[in-house]
Amino acid sequence: MTGIVFPEKLTKEGKLVTARIVASLERLKALNNLTGSYVKRAGDALTVAPTDFGCRALRRSLNRGDVEGAITDLRFVLQNITANLTALTAKGFKAATRIEMAALPASLTADNTLQNDNLALRNKLVNGNIGRFDRLYVVMRDVSEAGKIIHKTISGTPERVADYTIATLLKRVRNERKAKGGEPTPPPGG
Repeated sequence: MTGIVFPEKLTKEGKLVTARIVASLERLKALNNLTGSYVKRAGDALTVAPTDFGCRALRRSLNRGDVEGAITDLRFVLQNITANLTALTAKGFKAATRIEMAALPASLTADNTLQNDNLALRNKLVNGNIGRFDRLYVVMRDVSEAGKIIHKTISGTPERVADYTIATLLKRVRNERKAKGGEPTPPPGG
């Protein structure tokens, strides 16, 4: 059985991207909480009500793990920060916080796109494998049926019929592949 593609590399890359996204969202959560406290302190000096600033919506998106929603909500919060920078700075809001928050939409968007592309490619490879496994199953089913018929009726060795079940044939294929130095078959879902 040749041509099988194991998406292990894609799975590992996906885990790294997911870890970066999670870390960015955690950092954004802390920055949003900090910004929210400055928004409350600035109160009436803002051009929008503190409840309409966008921090709550961003917090909801972050708590749900909604990356796309968090990016959209963050952009809204950043617009409000820019419009109310003087009032927020007067209450102690730091420019470094704004700069760090402003960098997050681009990195989150890039990581989210990479993760979606990676997942689509992985699914495509897995679907390509399904056709190969279907063809293997057809051959194994034929061997299984023929082996059972031969050993039940023709050769007179009914005790060997168990050697021709699909499960037994799969074990033999895997063992032969390992003995020949081929890649071992990974467990399902790997």
